[in-house]
Amino acid sequence: MSKRTQTEYEREYIHFLEEVVAGVMSRMRPEIVQRLSDSLALVRGAASTIEDESAEWLEIGSLSQLRAEVGGRFQNIKKKWISAGFPLKEHKGDTGADYELVEEGWQDLSNWVSKQGYEIRKSRKKDVYFEIRN
Repeated sequence: MSKRTQTEYEREYIHFLEEVVAGVMSRMRPEIVQRLSDSLALVRGAASTIEDESAEWLEIGSLSQLRAEVGGRFQNIKKKWISAGFPLKEHKGDTGADYELVEEGWQDLSNWVSKQGYEIRKSRKKDVYFEIRN
């Protein structure tokens, strides 16, 4: 049998802790992302309230409405729209089907909208997916 030094035990313990932390972070990633997103939204909201409370929020209930307001290449916006989990409407006037928001896709879409110079926030209304303002 070989004797193990204290340094070897410390290295083994550190390796064990790294594996535990990596496992927890992997399992908790969606919740961590959501909490960070919510925190950033609060900070953005507070900053925008200070800057300008008079700007109106525009309700976005379709891909075409987003494109009309923000602009950009249709295929690029469509890809981001779908990856966020928003449904496409077949005809003007169709109501949006039930959907489940995909957080990673939502982050991608909201970051893109922000880069276009708009603020964005989720909506609680059924027929409105989110709201933007310039």
